[in-house]
Amino acid sequence: MDREPKHERPFCFCYAGGFHKQSQRILFISGHGNAGSRQLLCTLIVRVQERRLLILYGSQTGNAKEVAERVEQQAVRLHFTTELTFMDAYPKQKLPQESLVFFICSTTGQGDPPNNMKQFWRFLLRKDLPPNSLNNLSVAVFGLGDSGYPLYNAVARRFSQRLTDLGAQALCERGLGDDQHPKGYDGALDPWLAALWPKVD
Repeated sequence: MDREPKHERPFCFCYAGGFHKQSQRILFISGHGNAGSRQLLCTLIVRVQERRLLILYGSQTGNAKEVAERVEQQAVRLHFTTELTFMDAYPKQKLPQESLVFFICSTTGQGDPPNNMKQFWRFLLRKDLPPNSLNNLSVAVFGLGDSGYPLYNAVARRFSQRLTDLGAQALCERGLGDDQHPKGYDGALDPWLAALWPKVD
């Protein structure tokens, strides 16, 4: 097994976080020459930008979850650090601390939200939430619905409006996937993502 020469010193890592849009990790690399060398050969500071993306979904039959997983796959390829979960599993009090969130939600029944986002939705509807609660949040919303029903994509429409009412900044127009489209939900998802990624890359 190869061993490091004794005169080489280990790498030293330092971390600093707390930036608005992204955290910053500072990697400090210090190297020295052999025992006879009295000067520092190199000191290099590399700043590695870590981009966090939270993806929250509300899904009744699994379609919105599948869309959310597809979005996450693309985000990972774009070097985002992602977190994916259904809305009611996310600690909603932490939402104002996030900087970038994509919401994927379907409409069920007579314009109702899926069961696994109802608590989250009720929290956003609280009247005691200040109108600037989500001022630091950049968001994108994609809905799944069926244009054959009167309340087509009602949940995504209400949801995106409520986020705006609370101060969130919409990165692009909400996407409205239609099960009646010849390409299904992809008919709206593909152009929505194509318009969205340049806004965050």
